[in-house]
Amino acid sequence: MVAFIVCILCLLAPLLNAQYFVPVWEGNGWNHMNFYVYSATVNDYELTAGDEIAVFDGEVCVGAIVLQSPISQYPDHIVPLIVSMNDATTPDIDGYTPGNSATFKVWDAYSQNEYSEPDLVVDFIMGGPTFVVGGSSFLTIDFFQETVLEPQFFPEPGDYNNTVFVEILCESENALIYYTVDGTDPDVNSLQYEAAIQIDDSTTFRARAFKEGYLPSSIVIASYTISLSIDDLTEEILANNVSMYPNPFNPESIVRYELKHDERVASIAVYNVMGKRVRLLRTGSHRGGEYSIRWDGFDDSGVPLSSGIYIVTLKTDNDRVAQKITLLK
Repeated sequence: MVAFIVCILCLLAPLLNAQYFVPVWEGNGWNHMNFYVYSATVNDYELTAGDEIAVFDGEVCVGAIVLQSPISQYPDHIVPLIVSMNDATTPDIDGYTPGNSATFKVWDAYSQNEYSEPDLVVDFIMGGPTFVVGGSSFLTIDFFQETVLEPQFFPEPGDYNNTVFVEILCESENALIYYTVDGTDPDVNSLQYEAAIQIDDSTTFRARAFKEGYLPSSIVIASYTISLSIDDLTEEILANNVSMYPNPFNPESIVRYELKHDERVASIAVYNVMGKRVRLLRTGSHRGGEYSIRWDGFDDSGVPLSSGIYIVTLKTDNDRVAQKITLLK
């Protein structure tokens, strides 16, 4: 049966040429040795179609195969890796040297990761790693990498009626935490958590922990709903920093605001009496000075708001001022 599989694999060799690992020999080769792989797993998942297994003599790839399915679905649940001996009559190294030891590498097509010894555990059931002309060895290949623990959010996600300072911690030592607040999945190019994050508006975090030599944690989602009360919004009112005219108004009012200094981030927003932000009028860096913007009584979705009292707030990195405004219909 083994000889039959070898013949079939030789006929199919052009179809099974590796995509990631490229052996130094082509064609039929000569003085073959066969390594028979009974199983190959990465983090307890069986390698599958598109993944690759390769045999190396030092830095030279002397044999490789692209799996067409999990090994458990191959005939006799085994995959033969055929290697060819170096032809000493040619100037280039084009195969293994008898007596040298084989090493193995795996390419995981899904994660786009290469795994090699000693992290890759190769267990020989019969035979061994030494290259022998006409020899056969039987083995299993396994790779297991620990996963970083999930990040944790403090305080607990939920509803709050005031500013919240959010901490994101991970119990895996020396793990780095990256997060996003725009709905995208975090990676190592996202914002890195370094200190407690102040949030004044409803915010949804996505966080993931990373550590060298470990698989990244799963993504943890934490949502904080901030509903500021009327008292919270008006307790820091400073006259003349924010004003509206006309007030009451219908259908629109001019919001005038003054910044005493240059501000890296300044935003003008409108809240309802429940403390929910209904309209973001402007945000971004500002130089010190006077500004104005028109509010038409609509919310962020373009829906006209009902009559009532609203709070116009000016927030900067270090300050928050507010004024009441009445919308009439």
